[in-house]
Amino acid sequence: MSFPYISNRLILRLIIQTIMKKAKKIARISLDTLILIFIILLVVWVYLFNRMHRNTIIKPDEELIWDRYEVPRMGEEPVNVNLYYPDTYEWALPVVFNIHWWAFFAWSADTLDTQSERIAKDWNVMVVNINYKLLNMDYSISYALDEIVDTIKYFKNNAEKYNIDPNKMIVMWYSAGWDYAMEACITLKKENIDVFAQILWYAYIWDADDMYLELSEQQQKSIAPALFILADNDLIWDTSLEYEEILRENWIQTEIKEYSGAMHWFIESNNPEREAVTGERPEQKEMARDAEDYALQWLKNLWL
Repeated sequence: MSFPYISNRLILRLIIQTIMKKAKKIARISLDTLILIFIILLVVWVYLFNRMHRNTIIKPDEELIWDRYEVPRMGEEPVNVNLYYPDTYEWALPVVFNIHWWAFFAWSADTLDTQSERIAKDWNVMVVNINYKLLNMDYSISYALDEIVDTIKYFKNNAEKYNIDPNKMIVMWYSAGWDYAMEACITLKKENIDVFAQILWYAYIWDADDMYLELSEQQQKSIAPALFILADNDLIWDTSLEYEEILRENWIQTEIKEYSGAMHWFIESNNPEREAVTGERPEQKEMARDAEDYALQWLKNLWL
């Protein structure tokens, strides 16, 4: 693997800031130790990159529960998405933009196929499961971010065609998929395009304050409310609380729900696509379903 893979600022920042956050908790850590930790993390990252790319789940079209669709873009490749609707509906639906996980370089929207169908039916919403381009030699992190922003804009501008409510757009993301989603919300806000709500499943966030300060004061105080679902058996969830604090200090409605005994990725891992890899975990699945119900009730309270 060549160095262009690791030239993206967010990947390097993730490694460096992870080291520094942990270093602050150690009384006296030498420079040599920091360098050693950096090298170890870099090697682990390269290993995971190659391993996870090989395991990325892509379903044959005939096995996908709903439909694939291409979102057109001017002068760029279309964005691949999977679309899901509830069984029956008669009015303009809220729309959930589902942004899959795994740190920019692995898995796919198909990993959330079963979950997206369930969310569409149980929440009575349309789900747009975005299959953004994975980080590699051809596509950067910023390219995938543009795909997500353009997808949200497209459905907002074509709300009547898809029978959705452009005033009820929800962005939902997981783990290290947070950067795409949060930067998308901030990018849209800069253009005065509002997202109705943000749902963060155990997000890893390390520079929320920098991005948030890019907004005007008025925009900072009118960004979407956010729900934070946390797994307590998780080494990185506490970073998302920095973002929660920033929102709360700007009078944005936030709510935190922590699941005792839940593992990182407990939402995505307890669906058939991931169970084939990790095996079934009944106690984690029960918490995952409860978390989805909790998120729905939180949204209903916002809709009232």
